[in-house]
Amino acid sequence: HYDGILGGDPAGNRTHGHVGVLWNYAAMHKTPQSLFTSTGQTQAMVSSILAACAVKSGGLATDPFLTDPRTCDWDPAVMQCTGAPNGTCLTADQVAAARAIYSGPVDPRTGHRILPGGVKGGEADGQFGWVGIGTQPETPFGSLFKWVFGPTFVYSMFDFDSDMATLDSVLASNLNANSTNLSAFRNHGHKFILYHGWADPLITPQESINHYDAIVAAQGTGAAAVKKAQSFYRLFMVPGMYHCAGGPGPNAFGNRFSGIVYAAPPLANDAAHDIFIALQEWVEKSVAPTRIVAAKYVNDVPQLGLQMTRPICVYPDVAKYTGHGDPNDAANFTCAPAPGGSAPSQVAAPEYRN
Repeated sequence: HYDGILGGDPAGNRTHGHVGVLWNYAAMHKTPQSLFTSTGQTQAMVSSILAACAVKSGGLATDPFLTDPRTCDWDPAVMQCTGAPNGTCLTADQVAAARAIYSGPVDPRTGHRILPGGVKGGEADGQFGWVGIGTQPETPFGSLFKWVFGPTFVYSMFDFDSDMATLDSVLASNLNANSTNLSAFRNHGHKFILYHGWADPLITPQESINHYDAIVAAQGTGAAAVKKAQSFYRLFMVPGMYHCAGGPGPNAFGNRFSGIVYAAPPLANDAAHDIFIALQEWVEKSVAPTRIVAAKYVNDVPQLGLQMTRPICVYPDVAKYTGHGDPNDAANFTCAPAPGGSAPSQVAAPEYRN
């Protein structure tokens, strides 16, 4: 067993997460005019989103990211072309595709939600963003479907009603890790820290929030349940971070990532800046983390210098500017309730939380 676990941007709800990618891919391939092929276009979308929502999300007007995207009601129709497409404005079909991605997959027969939708702010990620996903010759990570439906499977064959049930019947019990019964883990005194990038375009961030909320509910009700859950399980949502690393926000805080994305090192090797060391302090000295100072390096390269620092806070709190001092210095921020805490959450139907 592990005394402490550090997890980041998890794909625990595996079968439904893959269906989410397929849904997005299908939305961008509905017509030839639905596809996003230029990161310049998706970056223009992000700029429009920031202008509308950076402050509304709980951040500063100068932030190149959203602090809590749940508050953002930006609609892609504001960028719809009024004349010929120019590579920046959106075609009517791209507007429809974007709305489908933000809405997320549903069963067309029952109307039940399969997975929360994509989050605003991660569209322009060069790896897992909309261009990176949509321009692949077939659905990314689509081998999972071939295990069930055969080697000739293509995205257009998938029925989001009957095939979803088939997929889950074959793979959910082996692949999905959605259990909220962590009582044995808790009773042994073990600790779990989870972080998730708020601009993750691959694993929708709302998934980690929904799982955390379910763990809280498993402890009881009200403030007592939150306290009990946070005695062993803490979630840190990271504004402006893509999948596990990178992105326009402060994204270096000891998040170790062994994939093909480079994760820049933390600003210091201590519990205040390195989330793994913070986990060690919690396990070995019972010092629970309340905030971690994340660094944003110029172009995510430490040798180019430090662009800004910002605390990441224990969910449901977010970093809030005190109104005084350098807004690029984490020392001038406190942790306060997120503005999106009162926003309606997208939660999958019970049959899709297996």
